[in-house]
Amino acid sequence: MNHEEVFEQAWAAPETTSVELPAIPVNEVLRERYDVRPPFAYTGTRLWDMEVRKAAAPEDLGRELVRRPS
Repeated sequence: MNHEEVFEQAWAAPETTSVELPAIPVNEVLRERYDVRPPFAYTGTRLWDMEVRKAAAPEDLGRELVRRPS
């Protein structure tokens, strides 16, 4: 399944509600608010890859953030 294609189709479908926020300079904001060492720049591809990995295995990323249901 091509998830990017599925996403684009859903985004463009008139029967769905799409929200488009104004673009922000993510890398600039990170540099202003955090001490980023070594220097790092997010790209759309890196961000997409990170989200795909989080969705596939959320328990592997930030174990302190994901709790088992009680």
